[in-house]
Amino acid sequence: MSAGRFSVDVTRAEIEDLKLEYEFYSGDCQWVDDNIDHLNDVIQRAVSYQQIAVSGIELLNAIFPCVIERDDYRKWEEILDEAMLHAQNMKDNEFMMQLWVELGQNYLQYGRRKEAFEAFTMISERGEDYHVPEMELLGKIGQIRTQAIYQKGHYKDLIPEVLALAKTLDKPILHAMTHSALTLGYMLRRETVQALEHGQIAYTWWHKLNNFGQKADIAFLMAEACRLASRLEQADRFLKLAEKQNQSSPQYIRKLGVLAYHRGSVEIEQNNPAEAEKSYLVALEHFQQIEYPYLIAATHHALGVTQSKLGKFSEARSNLTTGLKIWSKLESPYDEMSITYAIGFLAFQQGNPGSALRWYNKAQKMLEQIADSPSRQQIENSLAEDKKKAQDLLNKPPAMV
Repeated sequence: MSAGRFSVDVTRAEIEDLKLEYEFYSGDCQWVDDNIDHLNDVIQRAVSYQQIAVSGIELLNAIFPCVIERDDYRKWEEILDEAMLHAQNMKDNEFMMQLWVELGQNYLQYGRRKEAFEAFTMISERGEDYHVPEMELLGKIGQIRTQAIYQKGHYKDLIPEVLALAKTLDKPILHAMTHSALTLGYMLRRETVQALEHGQIAYTWWHKLNNFGQKADIAFLMAEACRLASRLEQADRFLKLAEKQNQSSPQYIRKLGVLAYHRGSVEIEQNNPAEAEKSYLVALEHFQQIEYPYLIAATHHALGVTQSKLGKFSEARSNLTTGLKIWSKLESPYDEMSITYAIGFLAFQQGNPGSALRWYNKAQKMLEQIADSPSRQQIENSLAEDKKKAQDLLNKPPAMV
């Protein structure tokens, strides 16, 4: 299919042909990748013409699950805004809700937490008001993902509502998305048993849907849950499973970076910081080529902690400082607190307990603003121990000469 297949005037029939072709390939993201420039061009022109905007929006909605996985997802934001304008002019609530879901996903991917959460909240509320349970569920799934990633808000309270809503809907993709969101939410709370339970369910649904990319993403989450639970052999098996699934899906830079990042995390737990540093450097090289600020910040953070273990204090401070700036810009309180704590620990390693204590106290104040969870409790206990070590060193009488 060539990019010049359509004339300047895109017709409804031609767009319908594209939708049928996409359906013929069972929603295969590889087909979307093979035709991405053509699809972008057609949809961009279609949503600009009132007479065929509806057909263009329908095609956009159909392929968006594949679009949001791409490294260049941000170039679709302008098209989403144009489509939303037409949906608002038509006063089509269903279209508007679907487009808000897509805009919310786009915002979340780029680190615009507030806009993402507002979009998902609006979808949830409108879905409930207009009795569209599918949209209400998608909104709540988005709220859980946003609050989980940024460790902000009591998203655990939404979990029973999401599970109850999903049971009323006979759509496999919604079940897959529900359990994927819960896998992420529980994993980030360090509730690893629940994360693995929902991960297995999500993986089964994505397998039924033949979505290799999402199977890889779930395998990554289960690998991280196993790492947090110190089940390193299982973590390694899940990483290999993710790598295998990646080979059957479009090869995106993000996926390669995520694989390297998680490999580094396992290597740290295996007490192999030198290899972990190599893996994190590979991940950072991948992420810096694309627009994923959250992943860039996470990698600077992990790399700085790893280099401090290796005694590379200058490089560690550079990476931790860079990570702190990005976390602060993204308004991610948990991560900002965690990296502040890491900078304090680096100062302690460098023999400066006074500076370490100041950073620890700053991290403590941040920690008090974060919702209670197993992850918070763990870092709270660790921080208390490290504060005591720094204070004890400061109180220690100077050695006699």
